[in-house]
Amino acid sequence: MGSRRIFGMLRASKLAILVDASDANQASLRSQHFREHLVQFLDEQVGVSTDSCVQRLYVATYGTCVKALWPDPMQVSWRAIEEAKYFFGNQLEASGGSNLLAGIKHVRYIQFYFVLS
Repeated sequence: MGSRRIFGMLRASKLAILVDASDANQASLRSQHFREHLVQFLDEQVGVSTDSCVQRLYVATYGTCVKALWPDPMQVSWRAIEEAKYFFGNQLEASGGSNLLAGIKHVRYIQFYFVLS
């Protein structure tokens, strides 16, 4: 229930998560809290044991360049959720400046080619 206060109620069948991994954003203490809330969000609203209607999941970060967790959107499964939680908890690292435009273009590309909308 805590993630609904922060992220709202999720009602989409396909979800892309784009996270700012710039040096400025990852250096602060709020980054750790944000990671914890992302993991909580995945557990409460996206996980396979919940009433979630999410069927496809895509995770990417942007900094100086865009890095995707997977090359294409994954079918929501226990394995995909655990990989995303591990990524947010342990592998998310600072990557230079903040290129939001590149991140949005990347997600739009994925949306177009993999019908993420």
